[in-house]
Amino acid sequence: MPIFHTLHNRWITWPADRARPGTSQDSFRQITGTEPPATLLLLCFFAWLQQKKRRFRPARTDKNCIFASVVKPSDMRTRLICILILFLIYWPFPLLHGQTGKFYSPDKELSNSLVNQIYQDNKGFIWIATENGLNKFDGNRFTIYRHHPSEEHALKNNYVRTIFEDSRDRFWIGCINGLQRYDRATDQFYNISIARPDGRIDPHITSIVERHNGDLWITTSGQGILSLKNGKTEHDFQVEYELTERIQSIYINVIFEDSAGFLWIATEDKGLFRYSPETDDLQAFTISRNKGYDEVSALCEDEEGNILAGTLTGGCLSSASRTRQVLPRLS
Repeated sequence: MPIFHTLHNRWITWPADRARPGTSQDSFRQITGTEPPATLLLLCFFAWLQQKKRRFRPARTDKNCIFASVVKPSDMRTRLICILILFLIYWPFPLLHGQTGKFYSPDKELSNSLVNQIYQDNKGFIWIATENGLNKFDGNRFTIYRHHPSEEHALKNNYVRTIFEDSRDRFWIGCINGLQRYDRATDQFYNISIARPDGRIDPHITSIVERHNGDLWITTSGQGILSLKNGKTEHDFQVEYELTERIQSIYINVIFEDSAGFLWIATEDKGLFRYSPETDDLQAFTISRNKGYDEVSALCEDEEGNILAGTLTGGCLSSASRTRQVLPRLS
């Protein structure tokens, strides 16, 4: 899955109580070591101090050494005005060049360079799911969560596949061997039990989505599709056996709800499907049979209601409408 697909078309914002890297204030701080208003006051102070030193200075005459005024008050005002104008010109200048970038790597900050997803929670923190740990970025530093066999409420697996926060502030962590819920108050992870008639399962979670009615839908690689109806507890996940059988694949890459309320389901081996939970209508979308086209790894919707599908090796595809038809390649 493309790592930036999970940003949900939102600008990344840091927590409100922290400075935003890359802004004009941050650039000014890096250069001067102070906040912009403090810098202006310092400039004015030094200009005033310079004026005090030069206002009266010894001037030689033929007879005696006297003090004579050599700087007029109007000159002082002119200098202060010039300093203020230069400051106002400089302060917004970094904005013209956009935000500055910074590269994060496993050498110092990240737990791993193989990133599966980047997600921003409702508190402003950035979460990065990698193949060797879960990272939380607060705007200044990273906190890394890893699996520890001796700890009951540690991360279930270092291979974190997906992250999602629902409308009830439940923060879900999908690993390759099960689902967890992260509790902010205790900074702990709790395992979610998912049962089948033939026993408890720990599925490989691939994607999580919340429908407009509050239902949670989860796709897995090897166990088909799971759902949690709105109002149910986290222990009431159920396997969508009938839908999985109709799709004829238990290997699901991603699920996505469009603006019309349809669920789009992308499989590893059977192509793309559109499903309506309200009417139980399922439609298969025919995709070019070229190698790689059937394995859709990312889904989103544009402003005109077209569904964009990203494939692993076949490029990007687009549906011309919500009717059942071949998805042409984007030029």
